[in-house]
Amino acid sequence: MCRNGGSARELEPEGPSSLTRRGAARTLPGMCPHCGQEAPLVYRGPLAYCSACNRPRVPLTAAGVNLTGKPAKFGGKVAAVVGWTILAGTTALALIVGAVLQALLGAAVGWIVGGVLAAIGIAAAVVLVMGGRLLQRTGERAAFGAKRDAVFALARAEGGILRAGIVGTALGVPAAEADAFLTNLSREPDAGVTLEVDGDGKLYYRFPGIAPELPWPPPAPGTPAPDQGKLRVARTEVAGPPAVDAGEQDAADADEGAAKRTLRGP
Repeated sequence: MCRNGGSARELEPEGPSSLTRRGAARTLPGMCPHCGQEAPLVYRGPLAYCSACNRPRVPLTAAGVNLTGKPAKFGGKVAAVVGWTILAGTTALALIVGAVLQALLGAAVGWIVGGVLAAIGIAAAVVLVMGGRLLQRTGERAAFGAKRDAVFALARAEGGILRAGIVGTALGVPAAEADAFLTNLSREPDAGVTLEVDGDGKLYYRFPGIAPELPWPPPAPGTPAPDQGKLRVARTEVAGPPAVDAGEQDAADADEGAAKRTLRGP
């Protein structure tokens, strides 16, 4: 019983069912609202599109194929340039300072101070150059993973059969670059991609986990698939001996008997 004298009633907790009744759309982060896949985005200018269904999406809601890994690769290049610059600068500074100190305080002091400066520069340069390479590799792996996720999402949308032209259009890259990426992907034993040839001699990429194995040679487009477990045999009729009229048969027998009597003589 409520304090204000009203009747007691159970309060229904707010949950997914109540949100659904209110008409609120529930979509997981990174999932395309059109095709329902967690496909990466492809940016064409300021606009973002789904890499699987090629429909517009909200920017920054998923990884971008043409943006993922670029900051890391750029940072790695900058770090490498800075490292080589520091190496060259500290080496030159060590030589100049060492030469000046040798002239003023003696050879030992010049060598010690110059050596310390050179060692500091070399250590800093090695850290920056090696860190830059590691950062570049991290960016390359991230870019490769984003492209792979986009290709598999596109494969699920296309039924498991892809060609380089379709992938290039979806990813916003030239067909040759898409073909090279698919070829490298098919060479990996556990990638789940195989390179095959159709009946016209054209290459295509099949994803066994999505598309079943096609018969060889593959049927022409529009040809219905044969019934499994049924073998249809054409019915052929074997022609028998030609029918002979009874009168003709009697006349032939009479001629044959006359010929035999003539051969025997009187």
